[in-house]
Amino acid sequence: MKFICIFALLIATLSSKAQSPESARDTTIYKKVDTAAAFPNGDAAWQAYLRKHFTYSKEAMKNEIQGTVIVQYVIEMDGSVTNVTAISGPTVLRQDAENSIKQSPKWTPAVKAGIKVRSYKMQPIVFRLNS
Repeated sequence: MKFICIFALLIATLSSKAQSPESARDTTIYKKVDTAAAFPNGDAAWQAYLRKHFTYSKEAMKNEIQGTVIVQYVIEMDGSVTNVTAISGPTVLRQDAENSIKQSPKWTPAVKAGIKVRSYKMQPIVFRLNS
């Protein structure tokens, strides 16, 4: 049985706190930023990365489980990816979706008021089987 994974490019920066970062030591995770965090070489490179590092568990494939998993994560001030959490989707697919993002190389961090800040991102990952 073959599988197809579709990554909807919804690298969304969420909206929230309006305060400005006060220093490079600010530990706030921002939802609204001036410049969103970016994957090296852009969205097409992010899609290629996800396709390359994507896994579909044997259990999910065997049981023909399909669906969309929404993963929320944080891009840190140094560009690393942390706090990767699947917030919706079939339970058996969540770990596979999280693992795809956890291995990510460093990003260009978000900027608010001219300062690099921590920011939220979201990524839907669609698991679909082809027969």
